[in-house]
Amino acid sequence: MSAQGSGRIFLHVRLLLAIVIGSYVLIVIFTYLHDHEARLSAASVSKISAQRLTADDVAGTYLPPSPNSTEAGATIAGTDANDNGIRDDVELAIFGEYPTSTATSTAIRSAELQYAMDLQIQLTDVFDTDTWKAAVVQWGKGFSCLYDASSTGYGVFESEVENSVLNTKDRVGRYDSIQKYRVAYKLSSGPDCDVSREQGHA
Repeated sequence: MSAQGSGRIFLHVRLLLAIVIGSYVLIVIFTYLHDHEARLSAASVSKISAQRLTADDVAGTYLPPSPNSTEAGATIAGTDANDNGIRDDVELAIFGEYPTSTATSTAIRSAELQYAMDLQIQLTDVFDTDTWKAAVVQWGKGFSCLYDASSTGYGVFESEVENSVLNTKDRVGRYDSIQKYRVAYKLSSGPDCDVSREQGHA
């Protein structure tokens, strides 16, 4: 065999090896990315499903300071100084609207805070189908809690919260964009209002 023929065979072998190795590397990278995304999704679903309003939230035990108006609207997430999953400006607006501690006012305040938390989750934690389902299950509980607070006034409460949470173009755009993950899902069973659940009431 001539040196030229041997060189061609060697070149073909090297090319074949490069293709095999390159394909293997691509498979490894794809598998890693897929597994990484699956782990991120599972962790986010757990976080979303565990999110709960507390009695301290409803009582205003750790109310945040008034946020700077520029900072409050600068990002989709906004500011959450007391780290309870409710944007500070929204939380303070709800307390401003329902400041008293009568049974009716407290029930409405509790329901609106929970609904605000559940809407905020959709804006900040949804990035695939599984996280969308987990967030919408929470949203459904929050909406039902509004109804539990008043079967005639829940529509007003819903509008009050949505107008506060979805108060910038970017937030509305983000809310609209996650609808691409919409799929069928099962409604959850059990009590809808977090604080009632936490306190062991129906």
